[in-house]
Amino acid sequence: MGRMDGRAAVITGASGGIGWATAKRYVAEGAAVIAADIDDERGAEMVADIGGAVTYVHCDVTDPDQVRAAVDRCVSDHGRIDVIFNNAATSTGGYVADLDLDGFDASLSVMLKGPLHGMQAALPHMVEQGSGSIISTSSVYGLAASAANAPYCTAKAGLINLTRTVAIEYGRKGVRANCICPGVVETPMFEQVLGIGLITREQVSDMAALGRTIRPEEIADLALFLGSDESSAITGQAVVIDGGFSTRSTSPACRPCRRVALMSGDIVHLTTAEIEAGLDHVRASPSDHGTLDLIVQRPEVDARVVLAEAELNVEEGLAGDNWNQRSSSRTEDGGPHPDMQLNIMNARILAHLAGSPERMTLAGDQLIVDLDLSESNLPAWTKLAIGDAVIEITDQPHQGCAKFTQRFGLDAHRFVNSEVGTELHLRGVNARVVTPGTIRQGDTIRKI
Repeated sequence: MGRMDGRAAVITGASGGIGWATAKRYVAEGAAVIAADIDDERGAEMVADIGGAVTYVHCDVTDPDQVRAAVDRCVSDHGRIDVIFNNAATSTGGYVADLDLDGFDASLSVMLKGPLHGMQAALPHMVEQGSGSIISTSSVYGLAASAANAPYCTAKAGLINLTRTVAIEYGRKGVRANCICPGVVETPMFEQVLGIGLITREQVSDMAALGRTIRPEEIADLALFLGSDESSAITGQAVVIDGGFSTRSTSPACRPCRRVALMSGDIVHLTTAEIEAGLDHVRASPSDHGTLDLIVQRPEVDARVVLAEAELNVEEGLAGDNWNQRSSSRTEDGGPHPDMQLNIMNARILAHLAGSPERMTLAGDQLIVDLDLSESNLPAWTKLAIGDAVIEITDQPHQGCAKFTQRFGLDAHRFVNSEVGTELHLRGVNARVVTPGTIRQGDTIRKI
């Protein structure tokens, strides 16, 4: 006998990793499932995978009529609705002062109003039958904050208190309401995040007490428990399932907040309009006496080491960097280009695109400077003094590569290579070492 025999459930966001795994688990335990999503192709694949006890319906959770139709379909087909699992999610992001209000509204429409629509559609039926379980996917970031992630954090936190309110209002009518708060889950979205190259699976796993990520099936097991009579005394709770991630320190050295945002897929890529909005600040960069804000050594591909002090030399460029191991299509033999020893990027545009200090090293430039790098201010062969060293801007263009696009977005790639972006050298400039010497973070940079 299955733990969900004779029960009927509606799952939104059903074609994602968690939704799919939960639908499969429910059906295996005897439930009939209405799987609701906007991805019709994956919905069809899910039905083929799970079998006849699951019915797919197209449903945009931002439309209360579509959510109500999904719930009504469940009641019409199966005579009842025992569980609604509000699981759909999407989000924009950015720092609060720069948030796009339409994007903020869209995020809350899916992740906060969407569950509200599910609750409003299901509650009358559940009250009438005297029983029901409302489950909603929140997040560990419904319980903690994350930089550049206000829409997601706000929606997930609001969802927890909405759930508690429902638990109070409808508990004595036989309805329970709980949130699941996952950490990092192995879903297709997480695979996309790993593909961007911001963080490795090993780094993610190391942040959890269990030393690993969470499987969608483990979230499904919790959803099964909350949807069954086994959890009959549990309501109004935000149940954390994160492998012990949230037990780790929240100190700047650990920085879990930003990393969870990245792992949840909430990587913020600015639109062209948002990039343009930051140009006045970039244009105000010092034209002569600037500052060396960041020194980034690249000892190997995709590795980054932030240095407080470094040596520049004619042979290596930045000592310990892998420039001299990098191939170039601009040399006859395909070897490293002598006029591309150093990649330099303006700190103001990089901070704008990155959204947080932790992501600035992802640009791949060794020197991040608060200095006007525009063509008019720093034409090729301009010399700059930094600490004890002298470097020379070369005529080799610095353009965004595929990794730059993955990490900062297609709009950013297009904009830095646009006419305006090229004039301002938003992607940066290439340089070579003329006089070796020691440089330090915070050093003054001056034209000579």
